[in-house]
Amino acid sequence: MLIMEDLRMTTRRVLVCTALAASVFSMEATAAEKTTELQHSVYLGGLFLGLINTEIEQDNGQYRIESKAATSKTFDWAFRWTARGTTVGTVSADKLTPLVHSHESAWNNNRRTAIMNYSQ
Repeated sequence: MLIMEDLRMTTRRVLVCTALAASVFSMEATAAEKTTELQHSVYLGGLFLGLINTEIEQDNGQYRIESKAATSKTFDWAFRWTARGTTVGTVSADKLTPLVHSHESAWNNNRRTAIMNYSQ
């Protein structure tokens, strides 16, 4: 079970790092490009564990980052994990300011939700 806990923590870190890196990349994109989509494959050893999909939208001084992750159907018999994280905030010339972040995760049908509101 310790391996699964480490795997969940690693996947959460990958989600957060991917979203942050993608948001910086998105800021450098041309003004005409309003949506960026990223897809990452996750492997455990040589086995395909699942996918992480991230969508970044930026428009009118606002941004929205949504990441979704899920284990491969192959592993559903042993464990099933899904996660969805969304961050909404504002964009200024040189800074991203988060307003709200929500995270929903399900591990073998045990759901957990967290919402963080950032003060200005």
